[in-house]
Amino acid sequence: MWTLWRYAAGMNSKADYPFVLEDDDGFVCILVSDPVHFIGYQGVSAVISFFVIRRATSRLIDVVNVHKTFEGDEVVSRSVQEKKGIHPDGLDDELDVIMGHFTLGVRAGAGIDLKWNTLDLSGIDSLEEQLEAIGSWPHMKVLE
Repeated sequence: MWTLWRYAAGMNSKADYPFVLEDDDGFVCILVSDPVHFIGYQGVSAVISFFVIRRATSRLIDVVNVHKTFEGDEVVSRSVQEKKGIHPDGLDDELDVIMGHFTLGVRAGAGIDLKWNTLDLSGIDSLEEQLEAIGSWPHMKVLE
């Protein structure tokens, strides 16, 4: 289960947000790995997520990667990376490259093959309807 923060729930400042949606921005899709459990580290797991965001002002795409490591249910580390300004025509190729690098890196480093879960939101225009779809997706939890 992964958490998407819609509002400031549990966050101290805007700088804590992995990303901010401006008026009329929306999701294209969300990609989430199954948890990776590390051999020799009881109860420690990691999840890699990609939030693919269509920016309303530029009509370009941003891909935000959030990598969280958990000990039990507690987040013990979080890193955020972002690639901005991707033209929609090149998005599929860009996602293939990004996910390929992460998949190969985890395989090389830990000997584990990542399993990806994809939620396609490209056919849903309303952010509220997108959030409803995300909320019913078993790989993510939406907090109000």
